[in-house]
Amino acid sequence: MTATTTFHLFSLKNLSFVGVFVASLEFIGFEPGILGLLAFVMLIDVITGIHRVYRNDGATAIASHPLLKGIGAKLMLMLVLLSVGATATIIGYEAAPYIQAAISVIALAELYSVVGNVHSARTGKPKVEFDAVAFILVKIRDLLDKYIK
Repeated sequence: MTATTTFHLFSLKNLSFVGVFVASLEFIGFEPGILGLLAFVMLIDVITGIHRVYRNDGATAIASHPLLKGIGAKLMLMLVLLSVGATATIIGYEAAPYIQAAISVIALAELYSVVGNVHSARTGKPKVEFDAVAFILVKIRDLLDKYIK
């Protein structure tokens, strides 16, 4: 087996994982395209956040720790959404409308953050934060409390 053949087999194997992941998303009630767009808006938020720090505080103020912390928080949020969807499917609960509502609120919060980053970068004023993610997580916890107790 040559290196090229091995690479092609490895690529096909990885593509099959992507297909299984997308099919799983659809099975538990997610629209993969919507999640992809949410991830794209999250990426735009990260990029505009870096630009805001660069414009307001200079290149030396850009640090990897806050950046990784922000990216980690976004990934954890996606994992919470996926976990809620998977668990709801396992127990036979139709959670798709609630998950879609949560994704919509998160997308709006990301857009709010992008606009805030751009405004702060243009004006030099500090960005005003609104933690919509914490709000959503509290609502999910309250919903779980209602069904568990």
